[in-house]
Amino acid sequence: MAVSWAARRLLDRYAVDPTTVTWQWESMAVDVVLRYGSRSDAEALLPVFLDDPGAREQLIPVFARHGDAGVAERLLEASVRAGRLRDGVPAGVLHAVGCLGCESAERMLWEHVEGGYDESVSACLGLAHLPCRDLRAEIAEA
Repeated sequence: MAVSWAARRLLDRYAVDPTTVTWQWESMAVDVVLRYGSRSDAEALLPVFLDDPGAREQLIPVFARHGDAGVAERLLEASVRAGRLRDGVPAGVLHAVGCLGCESAERMLWEHVEGGYDESVSACLGLAHLPCRDLRAEIAEA
């Protein structure tokens, strides 16, 4: 499957001159990818996000919508160290991993529930997409 026109424009701009990627332009391009993109777009944009997650936070919804288990695992592998988000990684990754059905992340998401506000909200939203079989007693107790 080919990368969409909008994803290709994002990749080109990030590669040629990232300073030309304004918030408004990036937002518009990401919206088009969200509406008309595919798994290929998520896979193509993932390395760009992982190079500078803090500056590419707007790409996270693309992974949540068009990603798959492989994208979720790569996001986890690159974004989490010792069960915590790496410095500079947006909390929205926690929500995306849950949206993608990554059950192996349940425990890590549960541990982020009592983090800062953004982490807590994103972890809860991520958990809402997962069955949480092994966490039911802990969730009920909380």
